[in-house]
Amino acid sequence: MRATVAVPGCCGELVEGLLGEADFLISCPVNLASSVTVELRPGPAPVVVPPGREKTKLAVTYTLRYLGHSSLGARVEIASPLPPGKGMGSSSADVCAAIAATALACGRDLGYGEVARLAVAVEPTNSTFLPGLAIFDHLRARFYQPLGTPPALAILAADLGGTVDTLAFNRRPDLRALRRENAALTREALRLIILGLREGDPRLIARGATLSAWANQRILPLPAFDRLQRWALAHGAWGVNVAHSGTVVGLLFDPRRADLADLARELAREFPSLERIYLLEMTSGGILPLGKEEEAARRA
Repeated sequence: MRATVAVPGCCGELVEGLLGEADFLISCPVNLASSVTVELRPGPAPVVVPPGREKTKLAVTYTLRYLGHSSLGARVEIASPLPPGKGMGSSSADVCAAIAATALACGRDLGYGEVARLAVAVEPTNSTFLPGLAIFDHLRARFYQPLGTPPALAILAADLGGTVDTLAFNRRPDLRALRRENAALTREALRLIILGLREGDPRLIARGATLSAWANQRILPLPAFDRLQRWALAHGAWGVNVAHSGTVVGLLFDPRRADLADLARELAREFPSLERIYLLEMTSGGILPLGKEEEAARRA
């Protein structure tokens, strides 16, 4: 009655906004993941999580209730390199991994729709638990659409510092009106991203992400965004993306470049106020159950 599941984090989103009147996003999953171990205990017993992981506790509690095992308790362990409040999907990865691990420990393998509905009951949720890249209604889980496996893309993720409360951001009274104003840019961004996936062209994906990043400056202006974009393009980047409710800006490069580590050091010298720089790769999303050996390797 124990299971471990990994779910990737993200470098913000490739696009976020409205489809008609429906909220949606396409997260930018990366090669950093949260792994969550759930060990069930006979009830009545509490759900015990590490300090500060109340969202994960809710995810396990809701899943046990959904599966008809409310009387069971659980001990939850989390191993994650993802920082909170940055737009890198830390809590979404924890929550979705916890839901899937709880279900597996109960002998159930939940569908993506079930995971989605349980996750958004906790908080707005990224699409990184879905395979490949995917369009997802991150607020209500009314729809999701897998788009396929993304092409390779290198990302210098620049953390501008500070944190953003995702729940508070999505409750902003002006958010829907601002997203309506951005609707034309959002549609074009989505068109370019889907075309880039269809043609296997990461340059088109980067162009679409850049449009959505610019549109989001009307909603959550990021300091130094203009300078970062100019620096990125001057150094051969294909485009930029942002965490639409976070503090990271992704500089999107050809993954075949041999000087990416040098670029990261140059970026740090040019922008000394950056809190941190990550050298990442865009990857496929998904829910990955881990065996004991894989779990041990992730914790090493």
